[in-house]
Amino acid sequence: MKIESLRVRNFKSLRDAQLELARVNILVGTNSSGKSSVLQALHWACRCVANPAIRNNQNYSTAVASLDYYPTIDHKVVGHNNTLREGRGQNPEVRVDVDMVISEGENRFNASIPIKRGRNEALQVDLKTNQLDQEVYNALTNNSRPFTAYIPGLAGIAAREEKKSRLPVFRQAASGDANTVLRNILQLISELEPDKKQLRTLEGWVSEIIGPTELRVAFNDQSDDEINAQFRTEAMDEGCFAPLELAGTGVLQIIQIFSYLVLFRPVVILIDEPDAHLHTDRQAKLIRTLERAALEFHTQIILATHSPHLVRAAATDTKVIWMANGTVEAEGGQVREKMGWGLLDKRILLISEDENTRMLQSILNQDPQIASRVSVWPVFGADNLPTADGAEELRKLIGIESVVIHRDSDFHTPDERDRLRSRFSAPCHLWLTERADIESYFCEPMRLEEVFGINQDDLNAVLDENEKDFRREYEQKRRQINGDNNLYPQGAGTPTHDNAAIELGGEPIDRIKGKSLARKLRELLQDRGINGGKLTEVQPDEETIANDLLDLLRPFT
Repeated sequence: MKIESLRVRNFKSLRDAQLELARVNILVGTNSSGKSSVLQALHWACRCVANPAIRNNQNYSTAVASLDYYPTIDHKVVGHNNTLREGRGQNPEVRVDVDMVISEGENRFNASIPIKRGRNEALQVDLKTNQLDQEVYNALTNNSRPFTAYIPGLAGIAAREEKKSRLPVFRQAASGDANTVLRNILQLISELEPDKKQLRTLEGWVSEIIGPTELRVAFNDQSDDEINAQFRTEAMDEGCFAPLELAGTGVLQIIQIFSYLVLFRPVVILIDEPDAHLHTDRQAKLIRTLERAALEFHTQIILATHSPHLVRAAATDTKVIWMANGTVEAEGGQVREKMGWGLLDKRILLISEDENTRMLQSILNQDPQIASRVSVWPVFGADNLPTADGAEELRKLIGIESVVIHRDSDFHTPDERDRLRSRFSAPCHLWLTERADIESYFCEPMRLEEVFGINQDDLNAVLDENEKDFRREYEQKRRQINGDNNLYPQGAGTPTHDNAAIELGGEPIDRIKGKSLARKLRELLQDRGINGGKLTEVQPDEETIANDLLDLLRPFT
């Protein structure tokens, strides 16, 4: 049995989310995107139907506390921007709807589970109006093989754990409260077959991810009150076992996930951020092992993560779903490409010639809306920047709205800059700095005086003292430009250095790289004992820097 499609309406961050599902599914997205809400809504709906008070072909109410899982005891507040309410008079009903298309062999079943607010703070599930197919109802109410198992993450386990019978262990596991019963789960696994065969099976699955691992679990009902559980990894001495509570959080998470599979063999297992405490190498091993386990245990997996490492290691038939603002934003290969390039939830790829992109990011951070939509990618030199055709091919490949190339002007005249820009066409753009380089934006005379107290006399003194070095650098760059056959075929029409200087503006600062000037000015500040001033960072409350770049990016945000 498998869920082919899932629709969740009006639950927490989900207004209306529709997901087409495979055997293994990975939900990705930023915080509050809705991926965890999908897991919670599905588990809640399935555990509502599993409650003995809820009957098929009936409209029953039950106390929220009678459920073995609920997202909050005050269930009426889980609605999307609205509280759940009964439909009375002119006030329409507000409820949570979880709809599924479930397959069993060649058969397809529609299953709708509405969760309402009943009277006297009760919770109501209407399976009279929304009667379930009997085969689906039987699967949802099967207490030996739960339809869903939910693993919200493990922060550690208690130091002690009393032995419990299967039913309370099952209820606490269903509630997502596995840290209180993990030893009991291991004990139940050890009792499944003679010689603890299933415990050895669990060790095998865990070992595939974290390396050779042994587990010991013991309980004597004649003398023990608590379960004794121990573990050993390959890093420990031969024969040396440690109490389970001393295991790292990542190890405990792996044991928890696969113990659920071995003991409960759920139809669907819901796993929230299993990568949180795992090294990247183990994240890759985890998804590959889960993909095999899904087939081995005939279980469907829905997993929420932030990890690009986990996504990149997933098989091609594993479904990757990008969620944003409570709905599905993208699926499949497009999500994989975006995660590989660090472009999830981004609209613009800004490719910079600079190795250090701190200044560029500082400019973007002046407008948080723009900064949130732009991913900056350094290519370590102008020679490595893509051409106009290359930028467009890259844009199509990764499925992003715009690619913007940052190149320092390096003393190109306004006419030369226009000719370079004309090679690009929207939605790809070439951003050339107004002066020689990006550092020049941070060395405007007015800014230097207002922010750092470097007046015009100070600036003139630095310019005079380093005039020859600045002039040599300017002429070297101009020779390179005049030798560019794409701009000046066979050198025809090249301006003299002095004529180019006039076109650039005529002021000495227009013929100086900001990078070189910033270095000299920093020395001046240090001589004055001003060590806190960073020329290449936008200071709080100062006027916006590089508006030309922000104006170029703004339409895409």
